[in-house]
Amino acid sequence: MQAYICHMSDEGDKMQVGVEGRSNAFHSVRGRLGAVSGTLREFGIPTGLEKDATTSKLVDHLRESNDPRRAPAFSLEEALPKLFHALFTLNTFPTWSKKVRVWARLLVTIALIARSSDVTDYCPKLENIKLPDDPMDFTPDGMPRFLQVSFDDWKGRPAWSKTQQPKYRVRLYGNPKNLSFCPIHWIFKHWSLRKKNGDPLTSGPMLEHVSSANNMADLKKLFRAAGMGDCSSHSFRRSAAQWARRSGADIVVIRNIARWVGYSNLFLYIAEAEKISRDKRRRNQGRDPVWDFWMFDTDSQYDTMDKGAQ
Repeated sequence: MQAYICHMSDEGDKMQVGVEGRSNAFHSVRGRLGAVSGTLREFGIPTGLEKDATTSKLVDHLRESNDPRRAPAFSLEEALPKLFHALFTLNTFPTWSKKVRVWARLLVTIALIARSSDVTDYCPKLENIKLPDDPMDFTPDGMPRFLQVSFDDWKGRPAWSKTQQPKYRVRLYGNPKNLSFCPIHWIFKHWSLRKKNGDPLTSGPMLEHVSSANNMADLKKLFRAAGMGDCSSHSFRRSAAQWARRSGADIVVIRNIARWVGYSNLFLYIAEAEKISRDKRRRNQGRDPVWDFWMFDTDSQYDTMDKGAQ
């Protein structure tokens, strides 16, 4: 049972300090613990697994890590320049290829208000990417302003699931204000490196595959190098939701892009967004600095995504 609990977390067996658990993993583990304990009692073993000290400690870590209020949030316009400096100037990682992969995954995670697993284990596939139809949606140098990507079988939901459409389409927008922080720009850099290594780029994950645990290990290393302390998978999701709200995105749009079934977690994530924006506008002559750094683009998002769980 302890091995099962470790499996349900993104950190594998690295649970001595805590875990970055999968969403709702705590509820799944608790239910299964109860079922196994009940079975053991039927065979005359009275002590339930819930009372085992090691098991209880693991479950407590998992429960705490899945509380979205514990995820430290950050402001994009303050955090991303520090992370960029740590990655490309301080040389947190040894190779150019590794730096590009880490940066592309980070920016895509933010742009899609995603979990770590959304851009690793359930990453949108190359064969499902669609370029814009309108020539006006390309920059003068030929780069698309957005890519339409599709989540297929995301979070373990099979295509036949009644709770969502088989493919969940979302527009992944670039950042025209600064290419250093543009997910489209870095995706193409990432593809260029893969092309040089002989990758035909016809199928498979949009971003070169890495496990969610290894992705989080890379991002935590980057955050520490930038002097920003620790981070979690929920940190990026919470911060991106706040960024979207500060940019004026409708709550329904945020919910659909981030693929939440309900609103409870979303409200927890964005509870401070209005307060943050109001404070920053007061200090910056009526403008939220994120508007001049990277705007969350909601153009036609209602028309270009499946609504998911109804």
